[in-house]
Amino acid sequence: ADRHGRRRVLIFAFAGIPPLALLSALAMGVPFYVLPQIGVNALLGTLLTALAVAVAERSSEAGRASGQAWFGVYASLGGAFALIIGALVPLLPGGWRAFWGLAAIPVFAIPFVRARLAETERFNAARDRGRVAATREHRATQQHRQDHRHHDVERH
Repeated sequence: ADRHGRRRVLIFAFAGIPPLALLSALAMGVPFYVLPQIGVNALLGTLLTALAVAVAERSSEAGRASGQAWFGVYASLGGAFALIIGALVPLLPGGWRAFWGLAAIPVFAIPFVRARLAETERFNAARDRGRVAATREHRATQQHRQDHRHHDVERH
């Protein structure tokens, strides 16, 4: 997120969870269940962390604590919703497979998220000032290529 922006990380994590949840639902053995679950949990951790950063960056100085508090409330509600569905697993047709099938539904929101999610202004400002590692690396690579082109021209 510090190299390429919050938006790219958020979209990657958001888009990666549904297919891995679906793979979990279709698993035909423990290894085929555990491997996608490792990915789901890694991406969920990434998503929550990047969201917390984005909330902090989008909030004013005075509203940052309130923004983080509301983020915590909504994250907790999301976790509570998952726990409620988990408690209903014995009643769901397909049991635990239905749980992970439901977790794949956000795949339909990916186009909406990609279209509406903007990069944070703080990241854009840092990138524009050259304070982002990827920007510095890009500039260094461009300078290196330019130096080699200049050297090649001198040799010929």
